[in-house]
Amino acid sequence: MKVFSFLTEVFVRALPALVGITLLAGVAYVNDQQTWRMMANEPQEWIAQNAANTAAQQTSAPVAPIDTITGTNTPVLNPTPEDAAPLPATAQGSQTHIAIERDEAPYTILYNAKRDAVSGTGYLHGVLPQLPSGIFDAAAKAGVNRLTWQPEPGVRQAIVVLPITGGPLTGGFVVAGRSLAYTEWQESQLTQRWILGWLASAIGILIISAIIAFLHLRRRTAPTPV
Repeated sequence: MKVFSFLTEVFVRALPALVGITLLAGVAYVNDQQTWRMMANEPQEWIAQNAANTAAQQTSAPVAPIDTITGTNTPVLNPTPEDAAPLPATAQGSQTHIAIERDEAPYTILYNAKRDAVSGTGYLHGVLPQLPSGIFDAAAKAGVNRLTWQPEPGVRQAIVVLPITGGPLTGGFVVAGRSLAYTEWQESQLTQRWILGWLASAIGILIISAIIAFLHLRRRTAPTPV
């Protein structure tokens, strides 16, 4: 009976603190996780913006080269799939063929007004991937679409989609993306640290509560002086 009373008092004393640290840790975890996810859109944000601006400033086809790393100077853009040309290497040595099913480097893909991929550096099993039309619809409506795209199981990409508002590819889109593999590894590390931190805090709270409950029960059961 004494053991039951002791454990009950420990639980009652520890419960508010356990609830408090769980809520605080949960809020911190969600905030950190969302921060990591938003950071996964870098450098795609400015790559996509630079590429969209450069494409809009072109006046004739074939369009001048745009860099898939800086958004200003790599693959040759073409207004139709039929005119698509092999991607040249850049003076900076940027990759011109990134296998998105296994590589983690950022890439850029350009789509014409028919939403056909016409040029880029991101290839899925050797082919410029086609995105679902809803992705383009959202970008056209909002001016930008930031999302996680999973073309196949185990291949998750953080992509930024911007509409092109000028030049031969008017009405088309630029997509800049990169693998989420490293971000998801960071999130797994964050989860492990969160669990270990919560366990350490919970154990500390239970120990302190046990000490307080022991002292309280000891005073309560101490013989009353005559």
